[in-house]
Amino acid sequence: MAVAVRNGYDPFEAQQRDWLEDTTAKWPARWKRDAITRHSQLCTTKSHVAANEWLLGIADQVAACKIAPNASDSDITDIASKLAKRANSRAARWSTLGLAEARREIDKLCIASGIQPPTPDIPDSGAVARMTDALWWRRKLRREQGREREAIAIALGYVHKKRDIYISAESFAAEQHKVRRNADILKGTEAISEDGEIVTLSDLAEHSLSNPTLRRGEMMVRIKGYEDVSRERGHAGLFVTLTCPSRMHARLASTGASNPAYDSTTPRQAQAYLCNLWEDIRSNFKNRYVDVYGLRIAEAHHDGTPHWHLLLFVSPLHVDAVRNTIRRYALADSPDEAGAQQYRVKFENIDPLKGSAVQYVAKYIGKNVDGTGIDLDENGVLAAESLARVTAWARLHGIRQFQFIGGPPVGLWREIRRIKAPVIADAPEAIGSAWRAAQKAEDRQADYAGLIRAVGGPTVKRAEQAIQLATASDERPGRYGWQTMVKPVGVFHLDKPRRVYASERKVWQIRMRAGEFGRRFAGDPAAAHRPWTRVNNCAGRAAQGFSGDQLRPMVGNVIPFPGLGPARPPGQTETPNFSLGPP
Repeated sequence: MAVAVRNGYDPFEAQQRDWLEDTTAKWPARWKRDAITRHSQLCTTKSHVAANEWLLGIADQVAACKIAPNASDSDITDIASKLAKRANSRAARWSTLGLAEARREIDKLCIASGIQPPTPDIPDSGAVARMTDALWWRRKLRREQGREREAIAIALGYVHKKRDIYISAESFAAEQHKVRRNADILKGTEAISEDGEIVTLSDLAEHSLSNPTLRRGEMMVRIKGYEDVSRERGHAGLFVTLTCPSRMHARLASTGASNPAYDSTTPRQAQAYLCNLWEDIRSNFKNRYVDVYGLRIAEAHHDGTPHWHLLLFVSPLHVDAVRNTIRRYALADSPDEAGAQQYRVKFENIDPLKGSAVQYVAKYIGKNVDGTGIDLDENGVLAAESLARVTAWARLHGIRQFQFIGGPPVGLWREIRRIKAPVIADAPEAIGSAWRAAQKAEDRQADYAGLIRAVGGPTVKRAEQAIQLATASDERPGRYGWQTMVKPVGVFHLDKPRRVYASERKVWQIRMRAGEFGRRFAGDPAAAHRPWTRVNNCAGRAAQGFSGDQLRPMVGNVIPFPGLGPARPPGQTETPNFSLGPP
């Protein structure tokens, strides 16, 4: 064969074309076209063997997917229904031995299907109810398909600054579809208050923190409070950037070309690496009695790999210790790789003469929340498109973009704002001062620093903060049986834990709108008015009692369970580098 190829003739040319067609037949059109083009390039620049090895690696990833990357939402709905029936069948078969045994058997079905079963803290009855519900399966399968599809798109070289920045076109379109679907649901659902007020959930969302403008405003108030407290205490500000090792980046930053060191790390895995890194750093700070507080921001590189920005406030005596500790931990992994010392960790001291800490992070918050103050991002992408793609990236991979370090929980701030003035007439001074700081008036803004002072400072442990959130347990029926919900009801002072200063809330009922959506319930008009969320209802699912329907063959699934590995190209012998089955 080698002699024939050198002479310009490939005896397996026809078979090779057939193998390429068969291997990529069920791939999305763009993937198929570009994979065959890439295979042809590798045949020219390297060899047929190298090209086939590359394509087999991609085919292995596709075959390992529990849901095909090109599966439609209706396909996923059908598969979810079939899996729910299989779970019902197992529940009926094993429930005679107890719910715990039934749960273990259905857990095996989840694991075999690539889905994480309910966590151990969920009771057996609730776990079985979830795993026998088609809606639960649908949500899980959608999420799993999206992440697997994106991993393959990254491997195919779609996600980078020269093509699909931050997130692939297929995943971005799917996330945008979810946004539109959710918006339609909110518009078609209304809430009725205890005093008869009726509003749609979309209107409520516009006046809640789901509104990006309101969310950004609260974040800016909080970070300004942190900065005000740091100035009072004479603390220094430090801006830190943490980046993952080179092997976790699929593409090169300068050109967008393929990174030869890439080890198939997904953005979600890279985020977990950074979280573990920060956990080690904070543990070191704790052991050395170094206190830090501030804000952490997770952003996407052009190829989807996350990196972190941290705004930290620290005593001037500990600035060098903080810098040295972060650098030591950040460079413990692959310290000698090219560019590690220069790019993996960066520090910038915040100079009050050049700008405040709020100004340092304002562009990062705007770029990732509502686009305020941003025309183009650092990659030259228009603010509106960049914001939409970054938001879709974070949702797809389950990455928390913002997290405050130290200080009181934001839930305490929101709860104090719900308390009326007469309720705190005889409250301790700490609660009174926190309440006054939380109130916004025409002549002044809310002052988050006042809450930080009232609880005892930015580095006091949560359990030792002077003001605590008061909660109450409420057991009510939900979609998966009776659930115990813990909800805030006010605040109390640590010295007087039995004296609760109650907040005010309206009680709402949720229902589908009868007008626009009533035609969906023509056969059962009353169903349009039944509450369907866990606010105050028990959804009467036919399958809730585990009907024990016999297992139906899962014919028509986009990819069988489990997926089969790709066939070997003709004329090529097996080598240890090939992976013919799912991992």
